[in-house]
Amino acid sequence: MRENIYLIYQLRNLTATRDYRFRTYQDLINAGLSVDKENYNYIYKGVLDEDTTLDSIFEQFNLNQPCDFIGHTLSVSDIVVIHKNGKATAHYVNDIGFVDVPEFLKAPYKYYSTQRPISIGTFPKENSPIRIVNFDRREWVEDTMFQAWGFITYDAPLTQQQVQDYELRAAQDNPDDVHISPYQVDGDSHGTQ
Repeated sequence: MRENIYLIYQLRNLTATRDYRFRTYQDLINAGLSVDKENYNYIYKGVLDEDTTLDSIFEQFNLNQPCDFIGHTLSVSDIVVIHKNGKATAHYVNDIGFVDVPEFLKAPYKYYSTQRPISIGTFPKENSPIRIVNFDRREWVEDTMFQAWGFITYDAPLTQQQVQDYELRAAQDNPDDVHISPYQVDGDSHGTQ
């Protein structure tokens, strides 16, 4: 059985995402832009209890942030994903309230290259990659759990053997693969009391 959790995503700090920052959803659409999961970093994972709502998450991450939260206050253009009772919903933080963004959940499978920039011979070609992104330098990713040189995305998951052979690391929030590791929830962490 899956845990009931919420995930917070914030735009990556890149020149390419500058036009997306702090825009209302309607402004984003009017500018011909869209909500693209690849523009976001996964920042935080917390446990949902019966009383948790989008508004209470917004309030917590603006007034009483958990000590292990590394992002900025929850702001316009951030995304909150709720995993509850086996269903996931994505919500764009708007100027007033939230906008449902189901397109955020239709993201491909993402794998990070932790040992080297992605180049010829450094990734499996059996499943045709959708996108290859190399960072300007090695960056902390996945809630600062590890560093990577870039990422590659696919329509279908790679096998465990492919991941090992190419020294890749699967993103924590790949479709059907979101879970809480024991070291991420320890009683009072993530704002649960």
